[in-house]
Amino acid sequence: VLARMGRHEDAAAAFAEALRINPRYVESLLARGIALLALDRPSEALEPLVEAQRLKPEYADVLYHAGQAAFRSAHFDQAAEFLSRAVERNPEFVRARFCLAQVRLAQGDHATGLGLLRAAVDGHHGAPAAVAFAGAAELRFGDPGPGGEFLRHAVEAHPDYPDLRLQYGLALVESGRSDEARDQFQAACALNPEFAQAQVCLGRLEARAGRPAEAARALGRALETDPQLADAHCLLAEVQMTLDLAADAERSFDASLAANPRYVDALLGKAALCR
Repeated sequence: VLARMGRHEDAAAAFAEALRINPRYVESLLARGIALLALDRPSEALEPLVEAQRLKPEYADVLYHAGQAAFRSAHFDQAAEFLSRAVERNPEFVRARFCLAQVRLAQGDHATGLGLLRAAVDGHHGAPAAVAFAGAAELRFGDPGPGGEFLRHAVEAHPDYPDLRLQYGLALVESGRSDEARDQFQAACALNPEFAQAQVCLGRLEARAGRPAEAARALGRALETDPQLADAHCLLAEVQMTLDLAADAERSFDASLAANPRYVDALLGKAALCR
């Protein structure tokens, strides 16, 4: 009941008390692990979940949550073992396939990770966040062409999901289709005006297209949402330099370096400005 109410700290404590009475009670081990995962304490969650899978190695759900805890604790080999076993016991367990794909990508096995992602999201476009992640992975580790086509279908299925619009826009940029990419970035920003990453992508595209005023507006909106974006400050400074706003550009370079003192583009840009 406490877990369903969102009181995960209280739930974790209650399950710990139950385990003091019966340390081998698998349901309590699993529930305590899930509560600790909800509290973003995966290293603590790992202990009861590993014990639960030892007691009930045939339970795919126990293996999945143990794999999640291991993955989020950066124990990738252990995560891969648990998640592979979960998929073996239930080949239709989409969440386990998806998490195993993330583990393989983190291990550097990009071909296996992409294959698992494709299988996990195939026919499951009801989970747009998963599709957005899969599309982004296709772009980063696979081929931009098929990745873009994958995302195009996803956007058609979920036109109101801004992150899909962003990822599809990035695929279009990679394919040299800048005008279409601009439409996708604008759509993402319209769906979520506080989507700073989409505003930065739109600003970068406008700058490359020789539209500095439009670029400055998009970057300004991004920085209103997140003033700590070093790349947005730096890009804004470069735009301001093209507009002959040297004093504004210097302030933007300073803001970029305040957010990230080692940001090379900002260091080089300020050095060039001060010559």
